[in-house]
Amino acid sequence: MLDNHFPCNCRVLFLIESPLARAKNSGGGEKKGDKPSASEFMRSNKCISPLNLNGRSMADMKRRGLLAQCKKTREAMVKEQEREEEERRRKKKQAEREAEKRRSRQKKVEAASKQQRERYAYKNA
Repeated sequence: MLDNHFPCNCRVLFLIESPLARAKNSGGGEKKGDKPSASEFMRSNKCISPLNLNGRSMADMKRRGLLAQCKKTREAMVKEQEREEEERRRKKKQAEREAEKRRSRQKKVEAASKQQRERYAYKNA
């Protein structure tokens, strides 16, 4: 996908890594079977925003260090998501353990109740 305009914010990282960025240009110019690289995609497409990048090559994001900032932000987001996922797993396991304890207590109560009924029935027989 070449000669298009995209918003040049941190979401462009997802675009660069997507199959869309590696899609062949229907206009030709490439050898059959060749797919453009991420750097070719960035050189061949332009920014529509922010204003200071409007009309400039997406590769300018890299030259200006904006992609490096985005990568750090994304890495932090990924780590935070991993921590949240681990916390969810931990809470789920804890809830499962507590549910198992409740089931176990309920079985004990039911067994004790059954014994009491049997004793009562035996005494009154």
